[in-house]
Amino acid sequence: MIDITDKKRAEQALMESEEKFSRAFQLNPDTVIIACGNLGSVGHGLYRTTDGGLNWTKLNVAAASAPSFEGKAQLSICAGSPDVVYASIGNGSGDANATWLIRSHDAGDTWFNASTEDYSLWQGWFSHDVAVHPTSPNLVLTCGIDIFKSTNSGVTLVGK
Repeated sequence: MIDITDKKRAEQALMESEEKFSRAFQLNPDTVIIACGNLGSVGHGLYRTTDGGLNWTKLNVAAASAPSFEGKAQLSICAGSPDVVYASIGNGSGDANATWLIRSHDAGDTWFNASTEDYSLWQGWFSHDVAVHPTSPNLVLTCGIDIFKSTNSGVTLVGK
């Protein structure tokens, strides 16, 4: 008998990821924001297309985070207010190995530091995420080591 539990979990995670991408893409198929790279890989950062992927522009998040974060970024777009985008930013290594939350109200044109709460602790390079409520752009969850909830656009994160 072969145990396929891990395979089923991986299939479920892939299906959920594809559904999440599909929902975001269906909001506006021409405008997409992605997080690219990890651990300081060449060209890593946040990118946006407004023409269905023909051209991509690297977004300037320097005002809301370190000019060159080393880890990865996780994104969440509010389905009911698609101009509201959250990014969980993670640093990759060393003493600055932390996470923080940034937010855009204008589909990535400008970014603001929502919270500097380090919700992933030492795991900013791989273990963090963000999710915004589909119809309430001020309700957001972040997670890393613990899960945090905010009802005021990430300004105050309350541990759960």
